[in-house]
Amino acid sequence: MIEVGPATEDEMIAAFLQAEINSSRYGASIRLALQQQAGYSRVAIDEPDTNDAAANAMPRSVLASYRGYPNAFLFEGFPAVTWRRVTLEPTDFQRMRYASEPGTLVPLSGRTRLVSDGARNFVVGGPG
Repeated sequence: MIEVGPATEDEMIAAFLQAEINSSRYGASIRLALQQQAGYSRVAIDEPDTNDAAANAMPRSVLASYRGYPNAFLFEGFPAVTWRRVTLEPTDFQRMRYASEPGTLVPLSGRTRLVSDGARNFVVGGPG
């Protein structure tokens, strides 16, 4: 892993939402939370202004609504951290693991939770 530099909490929240807004599992929850925020659209996630404190309140609220940020659901017991930007190197992918959370891709990995095992076992369209 190559250290690129520090990241703010608002930058982490923006990246988290960008990573999940198109997912089949969480995308609908994010879009629903956006609809419930008066005056906000998907642009606030696709093109966030992480330097605007008022604009950062909405993504924080969205992440709280479906993932429990900062201290419930996924983030329950989450330690205080310093966020940073990194560039992943090929060897880093061999150590990545799926979250041990219901409904994740853990079974695809053969229960090792290694993303590389899941990728090896993944077959588009199933057998045949």
